[in-house]
Amino acid sequence: MLVDNIYVPNSLTLLATHLHSLYIGNEKVKTEFVTDDSQSIQVGVLHRQAGTVVQAHQHLPVQKQVTGTQEVLIVRSGHIVVDIFDTNGNFVAAKPLRTGDIYIQYSGGHAFHFITDVQFVEIKQGPYTPADKVYFNPDFNPLKHEQTK
Repeated sequence: MLVDNIYVPNSLTLLATHLHSLYIGNEKVKTEFVTDDSQSIQVGVLHRQAGTVVQAHQHLPVQKQVTGTQEVLIVRSGHIVVDIFDTNGNFVAAKPLRTGDIYIQYSGGHAFHFITDVQFVEIKQGPYTPADKVYFNPDFNPLKHEQTK
């Protein structure tokens, strides 16, 4: 699956989206957002033909209320497995991420297991403070759940 949404089991609560590196979207659509408008972070796939010019513009300082921190990971090289947890700390899924993949976390928690040396870009609302994070489930063993192939 090239776009995989991960939900809390038996629920409509979206925890994360995995956008596979091979996903190119609908090339007939200029901008295709893979995130829902209800999320405070927006990720889209854009298509433009050679020679297209986007007019100079700026984004106005519109005040928006954001609760929580959402993250986007862009894997530049390597292989990571992300373990996804619901908001109660229960394990939901393990997703392998490879070069070119994009991972969007909306809610819940996550842990990372680096299978190879990795370089990735992390994007989230800032600024980050240590009070933004709580650690949980110290006995979780990722090797019991992960599909690392």
